[in-house]
Amino acid sequence: MDLDRLQNDAAKIDWSVVCNADTIDDQVAVFNSLLIQLYDVHAPIRPVRVRHHPAPWITPEIRKLQEKKVRAKSRYRLNSCEANREIYIKARNRCNRVCRDAQRRHIYKSVIEEEDPSKVWNFLKSLGVGKAHQNYRSQNLDLNELNLHFSSSVTIDSVTKSLTRNRLSTLPTPNTPTFFLNQLAECDVKKNILAIKSNSVGSDSISRLILLLITPILALGTIEPPPPVSHSVNRNTIAEGWLNVSLNQFDASNTETFPMRYYYNNQFATSDHVVIFVGGEWSISQGWVTAGLAFELARSIGAGLFYTEHRYYGQTRPTSGTTVPELRYLNVDQALADLAQFIEYVKSDNFEQGRFKSGNVALVGCSYAGSMATWMRLAYPHLITVAFSDSGPLHAQEDFPEYLEVITEALREQGSEQCVSSIQEAMTQIIDLVETQAGLNTVSQLFRTCAPLQNTPLELATFFWYGITETFAYLVQYATPGQIPAACAQITNSTLGGPVERLAAWITSQSWTQPCIESRYAEQVAAHTNTSYDAPGSTMRLWTYQTCVEYGWYQTTTSSRQPFLSAVPLGYFHQMCKDFFSTAFDEPSLRDGIHRTNTLFAGLTHMPDHVVTAVGGHDPWSPMGPNTTHATALSPVHVVSRISHCRALRPTGDSETQDLEDAKIKILRYMDNRMTGVRDSASLAVLSPLLVISIAIYYIL
Repeated sequence: MDLDRLQNDAAKIDWSVVCNADTIDDQVAVFNSLLIQLYDVHAPIRPVRVRHHPAPWITPEIRKLQEKKVRAKSRYRLNSCEANREIYIKARNRCNRVCRDAQRRHIYKSVIEEEDPSKVWNFLKSLGVGKAHQNYRSQNLDLNELNLHFSSSVTIDSVTKSLTRNRLSTLPTPNTPTFFLNQLAECDVKKNILAIKSNSVGSDSISRLILLLITPILALGTIEPPPPVSHSVNRNTIAEGWLNVSLNQFDASNTETFPMRYYYNNQFATSDHVVIFVGGEWSISQGWVTAGLAFELARSIGAGLFYTEHRYYGQTRPTSGTTVPELRYLNVDQALADLAQFIEYVKSDNFEQGRFKSGNVALVGCSYAGSMATWMRLAYPHLITVAFSDSGPLHAQEDFPEYLEVITEALREQGSEQCVSSIQEAMTQIIDLVETQAGLNTVSQLFRTCAPLQNTPLELATFFWYGITETFAYLVQYATPGQIPAACAQITNSTLGGPVERLAAWITSQSWTQPCIESRYAEQVAAHTNTSYDAPGSTMRLWTYQTCVEYGWYQTTTSSRQPFLSAVPLGYFHQMCKDFFSTAFDEPSLRDGIHRTNTLFAGLTHMPDHVVTAVGGHDPWSPMGPNTTHATALSPVHVVSRISHCRALRPTGDSETQDLEDAKIKILRYMDNRMTGVRDSASLAVLSPLLVISIAIYYIL
């Protein structure tokens, strides 16, 4: 099977139809159907003759006796004389006797002399000895009812509540860690697939290996914040739409257009207000118009809820490919103008007879899309009433060593100082090991590189970047409670070996590094120079292009306040821009692009009003975004300690800490007030003392 062709064809499948199915059963059925169709093309079922494996007691001597017996039998069949018969019987009896004796010796050694009970039982099971499997009666469970049972709440009268509280208050508090329910991301799914040891299949004929081969494709959209699960949305109210927008938003003479994709949920659209969840560097799905803070805001104010897709990402494709000339229209200026054109369309008579014509517009975005939400309020204040940015970086910067500094702080605070020290010790030893060929081989074996590691600057930087620092980035940036302590527990577990062995054991157990770490720089270049939208590396090619022309944000090891030494220098990323695109993408052009971005959007020197921002204290992107020192009365900033990337736009009630839950409620209240013009009682309570003082001064004077 050609794995590259398999993954290319998998990338062309519209997997979003799985999310669009009405029920869990339907989603499973659609997913299985797409998967089976894919493998029917690349690995069609064909009948094979199953042969028994050779018995372990068969030796070369026994094989010769078996061959001698077969030859004697053939001669006897050809010439059935008494002499040939006696020769055959002697050969047969001797062969059978030697086989029986060898079999007895093998069983004796495997059962009587073996001290490991598990090996004994495994051997006995191979002979068919042991308990027969019990036949359980199958139960036809409705998965939707099961899901509803565990996700819905039951109305309880006040008397029952009071009795329950009183009873619980008399019970001792168990000394157990806090338990959280968290939304699974694609990386969690892949990690669980990797945890499966058996290759057996169920009634759907889908094995672990089948899923594992295409998880890189299914995970292409993992840059999108993992969509929350909704249990109350009416999917009949969700529609996929397309709007033809200008290819070049800043050239009126250019009349070329392309279709921009969006989702629309009118479930709560009783007013003329609009809430838009802004898409970033990912393919959009229906999840964010079915739950989350944008969904809750739309429900609160009776707004139409939209989710827009960024040009060049997902199915919004302005060009036939992603060659360098075709990428000239990929920049944030054009993307913001697309949003402006989309808003004007939604508020025009051309959309549902102008139902949103006089309403206000709220934007919600996360990460780069959060940056866009902030910049939309700066660039198009006449179109945007209020914006919410969760974890959005605002300051473009070439060298971004602070990223790994925050990761180090998160490992230290949520893990331990020993965890950081162990990583640094491991890195020191790895740097020493790669100086010799024997050491290179050792590192390659421990970290399971796809090819033997080479001692060249680009190869080593590729190994450290894709294999080690990015694995920690994936851990911390998307961390949920317990994940960082668990990682540090493994990294510091001395029973697993020395620092290098412990680090390798943890690294190779993560989904990011499966099935192996690709340390060959040439392979990375090949993956990122494929100019097809359907190529497995297409999304990262597009985002890398934006970093090379607009932002930088290269997560280097140039700081001394991190344990990864100097493994990934800034020059590595400079070379990447040239090799992925062309030599014209050099350092001066990169710095010009960064300067332009900060000049146009002010970086952190100016916060537009009517923008509310959430920042995770352990979000590695936080140094490039605003903090409380940048906040104003009209642009509040909520910094939530020990929280990672893009956690504030998830639904209320789905928060790791009470501080995060409180921040979500404040953000919703702020946006609700701006959209409706109605201040809540909390706001009035704050203003009341000011009014009293003003009135007192008026009468005194």
